[in-house]
Amino acid sequence: MLVWFAVLAFSVFSSMAALRLLRLWWRTRQLPELLIAILILGVGTIAVGGNFLISRLVTSGTPLDALRFLPSFGAGAGMLALCIFTWRVYRAGSAIACSVACAFALGIGGVFGTAVYSGSVDILAHPPYREFNYAMYVGVMLWSSGEAFAYWGPMRRRLKLQLVDPVVVNRVLLWGLATGCAGLGIAIGACGAIMQAPGELPPTWVSATFALFGSVSAIGFWLTFKPPVAYAQWIERRGAAFASS
Repeated sequence: MLVWFAVLAFSVFSSMAALRLLRLWWRTRQLPELLIAILILGVGTIAVGGNFLISRLVTSGTPLDALRFLPSFGAGAGMLALCIFTWRVYRAGSAIACSVACAFALGIGGVFGTAVYSGSVDILAHPPYREFNYAMYVGVMLWSSGEAFAYWGPMRRRLKLQLVDPVVVNRVLLWGLATGCAGLGIAIGACGAIMQAPGELPPTWVSATFALFGSVSAIGFWLTFKPPVAYAQWIERRGAAFASS
């Protein structure tokens, strides 16, 4: 039940946020909006939601077998978009950040390409591809989360001087929390996948922890891109109080 709730919440909020960002990108034609939309749509809707359904409805060897590549493709596309976003938004002039993004991109693309070349997505569920794939996904998420928190610190000091919108500062914080929780959720899911025997359900602590991190991440993405008016007003009041303290 917890896993159902986490998957449903993460997929629904991700889809809502992605559609909102695609509409925004259509008006602005700015790269960051498009990259985040691809990330959220690929990971939240296609990978998480799609995998939950496809793994239960499609079996190997059937005419619909090719659909089993879809969740991996969505996750890979989303992670590649996050690599580019993290590099271009936080450290556009850094050769090191560019190298890190390229390394992640080559690793993620290489694993998926190997699965396509072999003709079977099942190799991604076995060592060493499984562990390597999980490591790439967790690394990308935590890298983006760390950059957001590093960016949030100076923005908070600028907020004290009333040089920045408190809602924008809060969105940077929420992005760090959402991507960080998503990364930790993937890590927990990886532990469950590695620990469980074929045909068995993951341990209860894995399901409960995955549900917790997935739900927090979904709420974080929702508040980042579609905050309720009352929440935004509350953040503005807190920002004004912080600046005047």
